Formats: sequence, structure tokens, C-alpha cells
Amino acid sequence: MRGGARHHANARQFSNQFDTPQEYPTREDCAEVLPRRHPAKESVMKAVKWQRWISIAVGVLALAIAVQPVLPQPAALPHGLPELPAIGEEMQRDSRSGLALGGYDPVAYQAEGRAVSGRPDYELIYDGAVWRFSTASNREAFRDSPGVYEPAFAGFDPLAVADGRVVETDPRRFAIIDSRLFLFRSEENRRRFTQETSLRQLAESNWQRVSQQIAR
Repeated sequence: MRGGARHHANARQFSNQFDTPQEYPTREDCAEVLPRRHPAKESVMKAVKWQRWISIAVGVLALAIAVQPVLPQPAALPHGLPELPAIGEEMQRDSRSGLALGGYDPVAYQAEGRAVSGRPDYELIYDGAVWRFSTASNREAFRDSPGVYEPAFAGFDPLAVADGRVVETDPRRFAIIDSRLFLFRSEENRRRFTQETSLRQLAESNWQRVSQQIAR
């Protein structure tokens, strides 16, 4: 009995240890607990973050626009020259500078037998275009008799005119036929036109109709 009573007493003491609530550490107690964010504050922080990114993007775009290279603008026409284009003008000319024959001297083709660049010091406005000359005497010769020196078919390729078309030319490719200046698009066009005499007659007959295609 004494042994049995001692056994029951030990059992009750052991049971009481588990009956008494014990405080054990939980995962929340061991881990670092971050404070909860208020929903309104979180929304404000997101808005501030987006505004910051937008500000950065706008700054980058403004910098990219600022550092873009500045393209050179076409030079304006000298004071006193006619506006481009003008109605009723036929002579082939540069649409930006207004120069006829690309600035080559129309008199030098016949006087020297070669294409010579004119000088800005010797200019003359004729037929709505600016003509340049290499010397003052060439300018005076053109002033006295422009019809003698200006190119046939307003400077357009005569081979194309014979074919019923308007084609611009290279002032360095030319031919003097019966004291008349002809300009050509290519060396092949020059060769054909100078060798086939029938093409000249065809170009002459087509010119009135073809000239109506010229942009005015």
C-alpha cells in the first residue's frame, strides 16, 4: 500500500506538470516582426515611386532631344533674287540655290570648250534663274545675247525629250552642235544623241508638248 500510494502521488505530481499551462516560444516570438503598413500609406508610397520614375523618364527624354545633332539648313537665296518656284519658268535650276546649270558658266562651254564653274562675284538673273560666270566679260557676253549661250531644251536631256520625257542633266556632260549647247544625263545619252541625227529632229518636234510636263 505504501508503495502503491507513493506511485499514485508521483503520478499526480507528473500529471500536474502537464496540466499547468506552459508558455513555449512560437515562430512569431523568434522571428523579427515587421510593423504592418497602413493601406493608405502604402498607396501614397506607390504613388511617390511612380512619380519618381516618371520624372526620371521625362528627364532622359529631354536630354535625348537636347543632344540631337542640328542638321544644316539650306542656304537662303541672296537678297533680290526671285522666289522659287515661279509660274511660267522653264529653265532647269537648283530648287534651293536657284542656280542654272548647277552654277557652271554657260559662255565657257563655247568659249573654252569645257565646263567651268562660275563665281558668285559674277551673277546675272535671267529667265527666273541665277546664272554664274567665271569672268565679267563672259557675263557681259551672255547679257548681250543669252539665246546664243543658254542650253537647248531648257537644259534638260535632249534624248529624253526625243522620248517624250523630262529628265534632269549633269552640266559636266555636254555637246556643242551647230553652235548650240546641249546637256545630258549620262555619257551614253550624249553618245547616242550626237551620233543619231534623227533624235535631234524628234526632240525639236516633241519639245513644246514635253515642256508642259515641267513643274512650275
